[in-house]
Amino acid sequence: MIRTLMRCIFVVACLCLGGVAALLMGGTQGHLEAVGLPLPDVYGGQVSQGSSLQSGEITGLILWSGAPIADLRWRNGRLRAGGVLADVQITGTGLRIGGSAVLAFDGSSTVLQQAQGEITLSSGLGIERLPPAMTGAFLFNDLTLQMSGGPTPQLMQVLGGGQVQSLRIDGEELPPVDLHFVASAPGAWALRGSLNGPPLNGSITANGPIKAGPSFLDVQLNASDDTLSPQLAQYLNSYLTRSAIGWRLVQNPTLAQP
Repeated sequence: MIRTLMRCIFVVACLCLGGVAALLMGGTQGHLEAVGLPLPDVYGGQVSQGSSLQSGEITGLILWSGAPIADLRWRNGRLRAGGVLADVQITGTGLRIGGSAVLAFDGSSTVLQQAQGEITLSSGLGIERLPPAMTGAFLFNDLTLQMSGGPTPQLMQVLGGGQVQSLRIDGEELPPVDLHFVASAPGAWALRGSLNGPPLNGSITANGPIKAGPSFLDVQLNASDDTLSPQLAQYLNSYLTRSAIGWRLVQNPTLAQP
């Protein structure tokens, strides 16, 4: 689930950088491609006629192989000191994100701020990294993403948080999971999470580089009361290690670029 969120966040940042750069430079597909983003797998889309600095859209974006098609729209584009500010929105099956994007005139940085939206955690996103039988949705209302410019732009900072809601395993609903991205070194991310039952209490700690490399994940869970079903207990026994007070998962996975 954590790797799924990081992949989605990376792609959203790339799309916002490309979209705002396109509107700044005239809203053409050629300018989008000229940004030279390290986008995963497949990246397409058509800039609609009439798109300008003030408003426009790019339709038919393919975020990565197997993912649903998404559209990017912007409005209220306006000049501000040192750059361009626009309200952006990305929509697609299982994906709804909006916020304010700021692109520096010199291309040195892009910031997506006050981002709000929802990412559905399911196989419909074309990602096969979720544990079997797990579904839910990541809702957030104040996420900030910062990306560097230059020949090889990269996501530099993720701040803010949200909540995984309607989380189900084998049809059994779990309590909401609060997730908060905290300040970290440039080019890295750090995440703290918690859930408070019933039927489970627990904590999540994770950190690592944004693009690729070894990361750290520590999940600790315990039954909050006697409502934990045998089916859910069996699932936890299959994917986590039994501890004295519940279950624990400690990993150092190497994350590939989203």
